[in-house]
Amino acid sequence: KSNHISSSLSKLPKLLPINLTPNQMKTRAYELVAIFENAFDELNIIHKSLSINDFNKNNNQFQFDDLNSTNINLYSSVSQNSSCNPFALNLAGIFIMNERDKLRYEIEYFFHILILFFRALLLEFETDFLTSINHINNTLPSIQLIELNNRLKISQDKIKKLSFIKKNFQTEKSQQFNELISIKSQLKDYLMEEKYRSKISLRYCNDWKKNHILQWIQMLLDIEQNYTKTIHQYENILKQTDIIHQETIKILTKQNNEMKFNVNKWYEYYQNETNRFDKELINFRQEFNQIKRQRQYMYEEYQRMKIIVDEYNQMKINEKLLLEKQKQEEEAIKRIQAWWRGTMIRHIKQKRRKKKKK
Repeated sequence: KSNHISSSLSKLPKLLPINLTPNQMKTRAYELVAIFENAFDELNIIHKSLSINDFNKNNNQFQFDDLNSTNINLYSSVSQNSSCNPFALNLAGIFIMNERDKLRYEIEYFFHILILFFRALLLEFETDFLTSINHINNTLPSIQLIELNNRLKISQDKIKKLSFIKKNFQTEKSQQFNELISIKSQLKDYLMEEKYRSKISLRYCNDWKKNHILQWIQMLLDIEQNYTKTIHQYENILKQTDIIHQETIKILTKQNNEMKFNVNKWYEYYQNETNRFDKELINFRQEFNQIKRQRQYMYEEYQRMKIIVDEYNQMKINEKLLLEKQKQEEEAIKRIQAWWRGTMIRHIKQKRRKKKKK
C-alpha cells in the first residue's frame, strides 16, 4: 500500500501553478484545505476509536502514545465542526488485534504522506516531496516495521488468549463489545446532530440567497428604467438626424444631376485634348528618332576621332622616347670617350714616370 500511495502521489499534477491570479490561488487553497480537513477528520475518528477501545486495558503497548500527538491535535481541533464518513465508524468493531496494528502503521504512514503533500502544495517543491517520500519508505521498514513485528508476535499470543476467552464466554469480552457499541451509537447521534445543523444552516443560506436575489432584481429594474429613458432620448435624436439626412440627400441628388449634365461637356473636352496630345506625341517621337540618329552618328564620329587622336598621341610618345634614347646614347658615348681618354693619359704618364726613374 505504501508503494502504491507514493507512486500515485508522484503522478499528481501541480495543483497551485505559478500563472494563477491571487484570487484564484486563494480559492484553490480553500478547496484544498476543505479536502484535507475531511481526510484528517476521518483519520482522527479512526485514531480515537482504536485508542479508546483497546482490548487489553492493562497493557499500554498497543495505544497510540508513540504517535506525534502535537501533529495530530493540530488537525483534530478542526474535526469538531465537520462531517465524517460512516464507514470509518464501523472500523473499530471489524478489525481484530493484528489488523489493528497494521491499520495503525498505515495511519502513521498516511499522516506523514499527507503532511508532506500539503507542504509540497504550498511551497511547490516537487523534488523535495518525492525525496522525502523515498526517505520515509527507506527508514520506516528499518525502524517501525521492527517494532510492528514485535507487536505482531505479542498480538498473536493475545489472539490465542482472546480466542480461548471467546470460547469460554467470559463477561469481560462482552462488556468491551458493549462499550464499543455505545461509542458507535454516540458517534451516530453526533452525526445526526451535525446533519441537522447543516440543514438549518442551508435554510438560512437559502433565505439569504432569496433576499440577495430580490435586491439584485430591484437593482436590475432600476437599471432597466434608466436604460429605457436613455433609449427614448436616443430615439428622438435619431429622428432629428433622419430629417437632416433626408434634406442632405435632396441637395446631393441635385448636385448629382448637375454633374451628370456637365460630364458630357467634360468628356468632349477630354477627347479633343487627347487627340491633340496624340498628334503632338507623334511629332515629338519623330523629332526624337531624328535626334537619336544624329546622336548615333556623332557618337560614331567621336569614336573614330578618338582612335585617331590616340594614335597621334602614341606617335608623339614614341618620338619622345626615341629622342630621349638618342640623347642617352650620345651622353653614354661621350662618357665612354672621356673615360677612355683619361685612362690613356694616365697610362702615358705612368710610362713617362718609369722612364725618368730609370
